[in-house]
This record gives sequence, C-alpha cells and structure tokens, in this order.
Amino acid sequence: MSDLLANPAIQSGIIPFLVALIAAFALRLIGWVWSGLGFAIAYYTSVYFAAGFQFTPLTSTRKILLLGIAAIILGLAVDLLKQKPRFMPVATFIIGAAAASWVIWPAAARLEGGNFWIMLLPSLAYCGWITASMESLRNRTDQSAMVALTLGLGTGISALLGASALLGQLGIAIGAIGGAYLLLQLFKQDMHPGSNFAFPTGLLCGLLGVGAVVYASLPWYCLLPLALIPAAANIPVRGELSKFKKLLLLALYTLPLTFIAIIITWSASGETVF
Repeated sequence: MSDLLANPAIQSGIIPFLVALIAAFALRLIGWVWSGLGFAIAYYTSVYFAAGFQFTPLTSTRKILLLGIAAIILGLAVDLLKQKPRFMPVATFIIGAAAASWVIWPAAARLEGGNFWIMLLPSLAYCGWITASMESLRNRTDQSAMVALTLGLGTGISALLGASALLGQLGIAIGAIGGAYLLLQLFKQDMHPGSNFAFPTGLLCGLLGVGAVVYASLPWYCLLPLALIPAAANIPVRGELSKFKKLLLLALYTLPLTFIAIIITWSASGETVF
C-alpha cells in the first residue's frame, strides 16, 4: 500500500479525484456553498502525500501552498457576504499579483535593470488575471469546474514538461478535482461551490504557472494559451441544451487551449510531439 501511495499518478490524480468526489457530494447535502470546500479537503490531501505539511524552510512551493490555504479562507469569507463587493474583480487581481510577487521575489531581486521588470510584470499580470477571471466564475459551477479541469491539467502537465515534477503534481491535482466536480454536475445540478472553490483554484493555478516559469524551465509563452482558458469558458452556451451537451461544448471551448499549451511546452523541451 505504501508503494501505491508513493506513486505520483496516485497522489496527484486518483487521490484528489476520489476525495473531491466524496467530500463535495457529502458537503452538498449540508447546503449553501459548502460543497466548494471539497476542493480544500481533496487538494491538501493530495499535498500531504506529494509534499507533506512541512512549511519550513519557506521555499517558493511552500509559499504557494500557504497562499492556497489563505485563499480558501478568504473565499469562504466572501461567500458569507450576502452581497459581493463591486470591487471584487480589482481586489482579486491585486491579491493574485501580490501573491505572485511574494513567491518570485527571491529570484527577481537578483536581477537588475530591465531583466527585473521583464520577470516581475508579466508574472504579476498573469497571476492577477487568472485569479480574478476564475473568481468571476464563482456562481457558474459548470464553467468554474471546467476551468479547474483544463487549466489545472494544462498548468500541471506544462510544469512537469518544464522540469518541475512537484509543481506538475500540484497542478494536475487541481485538474483531477475539477474532473470530480464535473462528474457530480452531471448528476447533481444544484451544486454551488462558490468563492471557496473558485478563488483558491485560480490563485493556485496562477502561482504554479508563474513558479514553473521562474524556478523551472517552462518558457513564458507556454502560459499564453492557458491565460485564454477562463475567457473561453465565458463563451455563451445555449440554455436549452442538456447538461451533458453544455459540458461537452465547454470542453470543446477550453480543452484545445490546454492541448496547445502542452504541445508548445513539449516542443520547447526539445522532444518530438508525435
């Protein structure tokens, strides 16, 4: 059993998928947006097996995991508000950008002149955009779950190909959790995960992507297709379609961008795609 649990595919794929499936279904019975906490339970179960819960010394990866916990708490606090603040898009963008600056600062601080800004500004913009755009989907469960699947897999597999096994596992786990929520959506159409699902998903995906660029060998341009995934999820889907057809259309809008990011990363690594 210990050998099985040590398998990266089990840690980042099977475990988060099954835990999310069980936890989200059980929490849904309570009502409100508690089903979104299935993400926190499943993700940090995966983290426990993949990386453990040791947070010292405070490496960039551990910063990302701590920020994920903070995002879950903040997302839950936002869900408690009866009326969402109008400045939420700006606030979540700033939070995402600030989080990215904390994660990459040790690497950026060693650079001088234009190289400093070339690393810092795109990282802040990417993480801020992913965080804010994902949070904007908090009330649209189909879209938020699909983005979690496609963006998580795209980020994780790209990071893996970019020579960061741990960041890859942490991204793929998000994709597995998104897949679990999508499966539940096919049978339980009244799930409302809310900000405690959307906010940490966006922040973690943004930080993992930036971390793979700064601390591994992922080319920055591999993130461009991933940045379009939240926007693609906003393409209108006709309301009269069945749940299965709606999810299929959302997959057709977003999955190609995931594949493009993976292919670009694979090509940049010097491997042959086919």
